[in-house]
Amino acid sequence: AAQSLISTALTHFPQHEGLLLAQGELAIVQGQASQARQAFSKAVAAQPKQAQAWFGLGLIESERENTRAARALLGQALSHDPTLSKASAELATTETMAGNTAAANQLLNELLTREPANYVALTALGISQLQTGQAREALNSFMRAGLIEPRYARAWVYSGIAFYQLGERQRAIEAFERDRKSTRLNSSHTVIS
Repeated sequence: AAQSLISTALTHFPQHEGLLLAQGELAIVQGQASQARQAFSKAVAAQPKQAQAWFGLGLIESERENTRAARALLGQALSHDPTLSKASAELATTETMAGNTAAANQLLNELLTREPANYVALTALGISQLQTGQAREALNSFMRAGLIEPRYARAWVYSGIAFYQLGERQRAIEAFERDRKSTRLNSSHTVIS
């Protein structure tokens, strides 16, 4: 129903950035990355300084683990809105996944000082902790993120990995099952907020 309403409105206002953002966000929730990319690209074309659209494009590339593109797109988002914390958190996640610990830790320290309940940043911190062999600390970060936003699938996936590293196989399986359920509920973690 929402897709139909947005599509109808876009026939009348094809360059409306709010509608294009909504279309992109809905496509992400529905797991349609190519449609989301198209909508966010149109939003950027309509309004080149639209930080939310740059963020949406960066999020898609981050989810694909395309580090170079994600860095550039998230950097664009932050250049247009340095206070866009979800872009900072996703950039920290991208840097963590790429093994760029120094850049990730700098972003995470700044962000978690300002926003200690930023669940994306807490998850990035946990991934960094896992990479350095701190499974117990990582698990704490993932569980905090999961309590703040129970639908955030990435936190549950990595909590399963932490449980597995700690030798708690049954709890790992339960975390992976929770991830599967949260993914069905909400495949997006930061776009809609």
